[in-house]
Amino acid sequence: MELLKGCDHWHDDSGIMTHHISFTAEFENALRVVEPSISIPYWDYTLDQYMYGADWTESPIFDDGWLSPASSDSDLHIITEGRFAYLPIYRKASEISEIYNPYGLLRSPWNTNPVPYVTRFDKVLDQRPYTHFPTCFAFLEYYKKDWIGYVNNGLNGILHGPVHIMIGGHWNNYQHDRFANAVLGKSISNFLLISKNLWRLGYIRCPSSCDYETTDVEDCECYCPSNFTEGYTAYELLVKLGQMDYIDVSPWLEYSNETDRYMFPGYADVKQEELWQGLLDLICSVGHAGEMFTSAAPYDPTFWLIHTSAERFLQLRRLSSYYGSNTFNETWGYDHSARAPSDFGKVCH
Repeated sequence: MELLKGCDHWHDDSGIMTHHISFTAEFENALRVVEPSISIPYWDYTLDQYMYGADWTESPIFDDGWLSPASSDSDLHIITEGRFAYLPIYRKASEISEIYNPYGLLRSPWNTNPVPYVTRFDKVLDQRPYTHFPTCFAFLEYYKKDWIGYVNNGLNGILHGPVHIMIGGHWNNYQHDRFANAVLGKSISNFLLISKNLWRLGYIRCPSSCDYETTDVEDCECYCPSNFTEGYTAYELLVKLGQMDYIDVSPWLEYSNETDRYMFPGYADVKQEELWQGLLDLICSVGHAGEMFTSAAPYDPTFWLIHTSAERFLQLRRLSSYYGSNTFNETWGYDHSARAPSDFGKVCH
């Protein structure tokens, strides 16, 4: 597992479309073994954005007879109603994979969620970082881009990423407090990406094994070992690791020329480091995430419908150039200029 940490990217580079088209085709072929006439449908969530806006959970796609509710009322965030109620997670993952969480579930190792069913939640740490699905106007902006690298970046991020976050959600961070929540501000959706990044770099370690019967959920969480953080304040470590670039500093923080750092206004110097330490503890403990906000997203049936829309959009853009409507540079690549916390700017071969 250690060897795979830095090379688990199915996103953040031009492989995003190649990967997803390939395993969507593989899934479709598997379905055709059962019913030869079937094909994977696509979900145009821009229409849901137009019709429902901030009430996106009311979309009929989340009806019981379709894909089940977008968010669960269960304290454990299990889907409890509809066609996909109590959809199970593979429990003995070590038998088939090198990747599993401390409870032996086929989940990311950092997602210490012990619930053996697909989970959904419409909030991230009690907030809604996105109020609606990606818009037609957002797609239009990328339709105007003249290089496929820009389109790949858009399809990886703003044109489909929010759907993952909005359906998956994030909760149960036992280090969560109002100061940490405040400093994250609008970047609340970056929180899990920062945690994943530090896990890949080895600064976050997670339990290798937890027992349902004997381990409290609060005791089975990830952490940053003291030997990695020793010699740095929490603020210094976040700067050293480049994570301040992804924390929304305004309006919660003020930059002090005197101390050459961001400060929490209204708090004494001794309190400043306590607040930064609280934020670092929050990041290091990771918390629990719904399947769609993780690499276990294919468990959730909504996963299979959003990438087929991305595929159609890319091919439409290519065809518009082929038939002379506009120009399009198809030199394969990816725009790394607006990097997400999980984007290392490198390609794994």
